[in-house]
Amino acid sequence: MAIITLLIYILSPIEFADSLFNEKDFFNAITEYKRAMYIGENKEYALWKIGLSYEKRKKYNFAAKYFSQLAFLIDTPTVKHHLAIDLIKDRRYKAASLALEGEKDTISQIIYAISEGLNGNFQKADTKLKRLNIDVPSLPDDNLIRYPSYIVPGFGLFILGDCKKGLLSLFFTGTTGYITYYLIKNKRYPEAFVCFNTLFLRFYTGGIKTAFGVKSKKKRHFYSSLLDKLLKG
Repeated sequence: MAIITLLIYILSPIEFADSLFNEKDFFNAITEYKRAMYIGENKEYALWKIGLSYEKRKKYNFAAKYFSQLAFLIDTPTVKHHLAIDLIKDRRYKAASLALEGEKDTISQIIYAISEGLNGNFQKADTKLKRLNIDVPSLPDDNLIRYPSYIVPGFGLFILGDCKKGLLSLFFTGTTGYITYYLIKNKRYPEAFVCFNTLFLRFYTGGIKTAFGVKSKKKRHFYSSLLDKLLKG
């Protein structure tokens, strides 16, 4: 058996690499696929399997590197799908979008929308998904979060469903506002000025920023979940 394995290793590194891949020994499989490429044996197949092996090891930056090389040799959507997904996993969202530019198949369009969404281009991503008849969660418009929050601190957080943070924003903004008023009423102007600038404004504007952060987190969670569903088939 050892002699047969040795002969396969010498005469057909691709077959030996495949046996390692099938045994889930992806680390050594990568080495053997690279050896196969070095001696000129089925470069495209070796690149494909190296990319898959790195994916199995969750080394998405390396997987993207090899799928990128393969994309120059084989212009197929499947290769670009793997490339884009690995780039997304590596948080290189803009590069993922560029990898799918011009691709018209549905899967490419979905992955493209996901990369744009995770990159913060929510409107562009949502528009793309709606055209593909994919339901997108409805969240309050930015103006509905911003302007009422100027009147009622924490309002944006309340309508986003994060009541705990909304109450905290309302409490701290109201408390520091009252302290500022109290200091002004008692003609303690320097202290009132410090309180207003260092505390009140921090909580007043911070609540609005936090609300936009919560909205962004909800959107990104949706795109990440959509990617997970796509990968699970």
